[in-house]
Amino acid sequence: MQSLSGIGWSTDIYATQRAFLLGVAYLGLFLLILQLHSPKRIKVLLVLIFASAVCQALYGSMMVLTGMDLGFLVPKVFFTNTATGTFINPNHFAAYLNLGLAIGVAYLMVNVRKLDGGENLLGRSLGLMMSGSLAWRLAIVVLVVGLVMSSSRMANAAFMCALFGAAGAYMLVKRRLVIAWVLLIASILVVDAVVVGARFGMDRLVDEVANTMVDRETRSSVVEAALPMVNDYFWFGSGAGTFYSTFPLYRGDIEGHDFYYHAHNDYLEFLIELGIFGFLALATFVGFTLRAAYVACTSSHSNWIQIAGYACFMSIVGIAVHSSADFSLRIPGYASTLMAIFALTYSAAYGQRRKKRRRSGL
Repeated sequence: MQSLSGIGWSTDIYATQRAFLLGVAYLGLFLLILQLHSPKRIKVLLVLIFASAVCQALYGSMMVLTGMDLGFLVPKVFFTNTATGTFINPNHFAAYLNLGLAIGVAYLMVNVRKLDGGENLLGRSLGLMMSGSLAWRLAIVVLVVGLVMSSSRMANAAFMCALFGAAGAYMLVKRRLVIAWVLLIASILVVDAVVVGARFGMDRLVDEVANTMVDRETRSSVVEAALPMVNDYFWFGSGAGTFYSTFPLYRGDIEGHDFYYHAHNDYLEFLIELGIFGFLALATFVGFTLRAAYVACTSSHSNWIQIAGYACFMSIVGIAVHSSADFSLRIPGYASTLMAIFALTYSAAYGQRRKKRRRSGL
């Protein structure tokens, strides 16, 4: 509706039309993946997304460790000596790794064995670490190495928030304290954040966080300058995809870059471009997705259905934190992968119900 010339809600009709086509592509992907009803097919796609994130982490880390410092098979111009994988920006690379971490942690979470304590506590703990989950555990270490080497402060904070959020959700679903899950969380925090981080650059990440002055961050200046745009386009928005062409009228004397494509805050940018109605529509979709994740987490049909639910929950928590200081949802590679996880969650939550209706002839 924003792109219709007769209505005139968009300040850049062609940019809004491009955004519309991209939205249609995301919707098509979502509807296509909804057809994956069987746990086996859900498992295949989740494993592929996880493997893709691991490959990104390996590639990004090796480019830094070997000194080759290549982006997408070409020498990098920006963000040298920082892991970016095939992405240009390390923040988007780290956000993508968080999707892989969500699936990996969800797998360990669902497959963790109950430890009741007693004399077999140590033996069962060792058995857990040396079981078939060991390969996933090592892959998670690789992902965390890439996450740390990206030096993305918000992505690392988003992972920690998602991790603790998943722990709370797990305890809520199980309605009890599971010792094995507590040990799993402790191992991720200790081994990954301390041991791995000390070897692969956690000190650098900590220094960046400690030395960051919020009032000197250019991104905060962009957010401050863009706030008046919310009032001017509150109801119907300036048009999807129009921030880059509309913001120059509001930027004032911001130091730093001469041009800004995005607001470095997805909440603010969606509110400006889509207005309050579009923003609430997106929020409603996320709310329904969280409900689908809860249904999947409590399912008894398959472990992979539960894994899809927990991975979706962690992904939402992670991007909710990360979006406050970045624009990862504007990157098609990330956004399409997140949409795939959302669709898998809906399929996992309600796919078995559809099968029962079809068999009963309803």
